Amino acid sequence: MAHNRSRLLAATAAGAMLLGLTTSAAQAAEPREATAVLYAYIGSTGQESLAIENQRWSQPQHVADRTPAHPGWSIHLSDETVGAGLPRQDIRANAGQGETYRTFAWTQGFLSIVDGNRAGTPFLVFRFGGENVICEGFVGYELPRLFVRKLNGELYEATDLTKPAVAENVTPADSTSRNSSATVEVKRVTSAAQIAPYGPLAKYASRDRVRTDGYELVLTVSDAVTGGPRTYRLLAGAQAVSC
Repeated sequence: MAHNRSRLLAATAAGAMLLGLTTSAAQAAEPREATAVLYAYIGSTGQESLAIENQRWSQPQHVADRTPAHPGWSIHLSDETVGAGLPRQDIRANAGQGETYRTFAWTQGFLSIVDGNRAGTPFLVFRFGGENVICEGFVGYELPRLFVRKLNGELYEATDLTKPAVAENVTPADSTSRNSSATVEVKRVTSAAQIAPYGPLAKYASRDRVRTDGYELVLTVSDAVTGGPRTYRLLAGAQAVSC
């Protein structure tokens, strides 16, 4: 199936699809609101995100490609053609109001990051499964899985996500010429303070009753020239609802 490389820029009749560079401040909203974030990226040159509000969204895969926010990386959602090695799974998200659960948000799929390494294999594959958060009832989730590329160009699963995993020969997000090792930390999203820096979710920082779920990846890449670290942050399969 061909890559979907389109940039979703317009609002739909069913709700709002948010995609692109995000720099605006949080805006006021109704007391009850739900946002599902497929990914949200913060780098040294800007932010980028794919999020939905008040709608259901599903497609076989999505490719963000290399953009001004991350010229060294291409971000892929549920794209098994890049060698992720995971079973086929559509990327899905839903956020809004329902009869049983008044306010809810959920996501499903996996994320791969392809850099400039000659191996052609993603240096990171993260399966966030089926995350969901609701105002009433329980929050359910599947255990995440993280795979990182090693020196032989193959992906290996990180067996203990409480410890940083190391990917090898990684091109920094804001460069296309240097390759270094990268540490990947997986953090569970549990509070509005964690999601406040990300444009699509910043508005929840000022809400009194907020529930969140999902994961944040903290990627630290050593600069092969200066030796200094570069840190990038990425939400994968994260949601927030104001109750």
